[in-house]
Amino acid sequence: MDPSENAFHGDVSGVVVQAGTVHGGIHLPARSRVPPPAQLRARPSHFTNRVSELAELSGIREAAPDDGPRLIVLTGPGGVGKTSLGLAWLHQIREQYPDGQLFAELRTPGSAEPVPPSLPLEAFLRALGTPPDRIPLDVGEQAALFRSLTSGRRLLVLLDDAATAAQVRPLLPGQGPSIVVVTTRRRLSGLALDGASFVAVGSLDEPDAVALLTRMLGERRTGAEPEATRKLVQLCERLPLAVCTSAARLKIRDRWPISRLVAELTDKRSRLTALSHDDADSLRATFDISHGHLTDGSARLFRLLAISPEPRFDAGTAAALDGGGTTETGVRLEELTEAHLIVEERPDVYRFHELLRLYADDLVELFEAPADRDEAFDRLLQHRVSAAASADIVVNPGRWHLAEAYTRVPRDAFPSTVEALDWLESELPGLLALQRAAAERGRHAAAWQLPETLRSLFGRRKHYRSWLDVYTIGLASARSCGDAPAQARMLVGLGDARLELREPAAAAEHYEEAVEVAQEAGHALGEAAALEGLGRARLTGGRADEAARNFAAARAVHLSLGRHRGVALMTGRLGEALHRLGRNAEAADRLSLAHAYFAGRGDDHHEARILLTLARVRLALAEDGPARAALDRALDRAARAGAVLLQADIELVLADLAARAADASARRGHLERAAALLTRIGAVGRHDAIAQLAALDGTGPGGGSPA
Repeated sequence: MDPSENAFHGDVSGVVVQAGTVHGGIHLPARSRVPPPAQLRARPSHFTNRVSELAELSGIREAAPDDGPRLIVLTGPGGVGKTSLGLAWLHQIREQYPDGQLFAELRTPGSAEPVPPSLPLEAFLRALGTPPDRIPLDVGEQAALFRSLTSGRRLLVLLDDAATAAQVRPLLPGQGPSIVVVTTRRRLSGLALDGASFVAVGSLDEPDAVALLTRMLGERRTGAEPEATRKLVQLCERLPLAVCTSAARLKIRDRWPISRLVAELTDKRSRLTALSHDDADSLRATFDISHGHLTDGSARLFRLLAISPEPRFDAGTAAALDGGGTTETGVRLEELTEAHLIVEERPDVYRFHELLRLYADDLVELFEAPADRDEAFDRLLQHRVSAAASADIVVNPGRWHLAEAYTRVPRDAFPSTVEALDWLESELPGLLALQRAAAERGRHAAAWQLPETLRSLFGRRKHYRSWLDVYTIGLASARSCGDAPAQARMLVGLGDARLELREPAAAAEHYEEAVEVAQEAGHALGEAAALEGLGRARLTGGRADEAARNFAAARAVHLSLGRHRGVALMTGRLGEALHRLGRNAEAADRLSLAHAYFAGRGDDHHEARILLTLARVRLALAEDGPARAALDRALDRAARAGAVLLQADIELVLADLAARAADASARRGHLERAAALLTRIGAVGRHDAIAQLAALDGTGPGGGSPA
């Protein structure tokens, strides 16, 4: 133990000082607004003709009243090209809709389950600049906010693969000239009540289907066999996806005549019949042929990929499912890509076409034994949890962990904290889907370990709804395992989420239960974490004296375990409580001790947090010079840590310091930077910068909330 450890001892007591409340509305200046969203996928590269459908869509647009929104429903069987048609048309007219484009998939990838409207609504609200803490949890309130934000705007919205009219209605924007295109395999006649126009999308005309095949194979091959070309598109029922799949097989076998594939299709009459069906099995014949011509290893990988519940996968995930080496898996992925059975979106990142995923899901049940499927899923779980842990450990290298995955991952898998956070954020939807699948399959140990890998992401990027959901599932799984330390860990995570949502009473309930569970299990670190959380909840609730006692108790646990880092953290927390109690000289001593531990250890987030509190204490002691030095260092450390909220808080204190120095220009600069940061990532009750900017601009209180 360091010789200075004895200086950490001491009792605290005193008068509670509770911060006041800022009243009135707030206004976000135009300079802080986010750019218009641009979520539409690229125009399909093989889109062919559809002249009549495009003309019909344009006619609907021109005939509709300008107070819209215009609602157009594209109906037709799977694989007919509804989404491609919608994208092609919307890209044609997007320049006339400067307020942006929104896109949502309304069916859970890999299944027939519809996506609840709350998920795309939250994504839309974020894309339109709504801070996470301003997004309601109730779907009705989300829809009302979405209508308010979009009223009068010129937006394009594409809602892909809708299941019901009720799923679509909450996603309709407010009154105005926006255009909404819905694609669906069903009729959705109920949307007629919402003023929808319906466009039936059928198979391509034969000349268009031939043109599509020619575009993919080249005129040399189709021109050499015109009759076989026409026969092939007829056997494909002129469905674009079936034509593309057949063309892919011929493209990678450039010595095959087209007539050879025609002969194979003709021999499989039972499968050809399936091509005329208008449901997910309508392409089974084409898919069967493509699957049947794969090498054994690639065919097995194609089937096993369906085990993953994640909509996209990288080469590492594929290798985990494959169970072999990355080189062999890479060759197989290339074969699957060339056969158009999967799509490579960017280097080493792939996805299934939805219908092909459903097809692969059927095949894995038919061809792979249950034990083999379970082993593949377990390999997938281990790989994904380990990958998430390797990112999280870069973000917060000093934190203790329960999850076994942390014992076997590198600590330098990402070059920076920001890149690790960005990766975790991009992978969040897939990791949440994987956690749900793990819980459903009874893999409860993995289901509670995944939340631990996301703890730093949630703390810094504020995905509140996902935060609550992932820890709720994690808690249920920890209870199913009978793992008391894991239960305490999940309860602390739920408490953290509620505390961020400014619900200190609800947070305290979770923390108190966690303390009890950890104490009964004899898990000292879990007890210390819960005590810290309880102290933070009481500090937020204005009970600084009780908070100080909680922090002191947590500190004592770390001290008994010889955990210098934990002792330093709780010493810093005690400094926060003493500052709230008005005992600033004592607070400065505690915070200086805590900073002495973290300085130079590479734990940028905690160093920045402690320096920020120390700067506030220095300002309270009228020590402006030392306060400025602490803030400058804190801002550098927070930026390196990717701690956006911390950066905003530091800019706010720098603005206060500039105001004390009567430097109006510097104050405005700090406030503008804080406002921009808060626009990127919201935090409940943290909108001082926006309110102060409104006052500087003369709009004053009541100017409205940020967009």
